[in-house]
Amino acid sequence: QLARTRNIGPITFQRLLQIYTTPQAALAALPELSLRGGRKTALKIASLASARDELATTRAHQGEYLIWGQAGYPGPLSHIADAPIALAAFGHLSLLKRPIIAMVGSRNALAAGQRLAQELSQGLSRHGIVVVSGLARGIDTVAHRHAIDGGTIAVLGNGISHTYPLENKELQGKIIAGGL
Repeated sequence: QLARTRNIGPITFQRLLQIYTTPQAALAALPELSLRGGRKTALKIASLASARDELATTRAHQGEYLIWGQAGYPGPLSHIADAPIALAAFGHLSLLKRPIIAMVGSRNALAAGQRLAQELSQGLSRHGIVVVSGLARGIDTVAHRHAIDGGTIAVLGNGISHTYPLENKELQGKIIAGGL
C-alpha cells in the first residue's frame, strides 16, 4: 500500500522506513504527516484491496516482490538514492546472486554493433556473468538472446503482461522460463 500511494516515491518511501521501520507504521502516520507537512488534505493511501489484487496477479504469474530494505532486494540496486521501491520478479531469483553486467545500446543498431553485442554477451555468459538489459529492439534483444543459456535478466518498465516490443514476446517467455 505504501509503495503504491500517490506522491510516495522512492526517496520518501526510504525516509519513512528509516523513521518508522515498518510500512505499516509509516502508513498509520502518513495522514497526520501529510497534513503537518502543509497539505490541505491528507494523502489518499492506496487501497488494501488494490494492493492485494496486484499481489495476487503477480503471484498468479509465479512472480514475487522484492521490496527495498528487505532481504532479497538486489544489493547494488539498493545503494542508488532513488532505487525502485518494489520490483516484481518473475523467473530465477538466483541470478541476482551472480556477477551482473548491464548491456544496453541502440534500438536501430548496425550489423557491426549487433555482432559485437552478440560476442560480448556470449563471452560474458560463458564466464558466469549475468547480462541485464531492457528487452528493447536492437542491442538489448541481441544481448538477451545470446546470454539466455548462461543467464539473463530483462528489466521491464511495463510489467510482464504487456510485451513491448511485440516481436520480443517469445524471447520474453524464454527469459521468464530460464532467466529473470
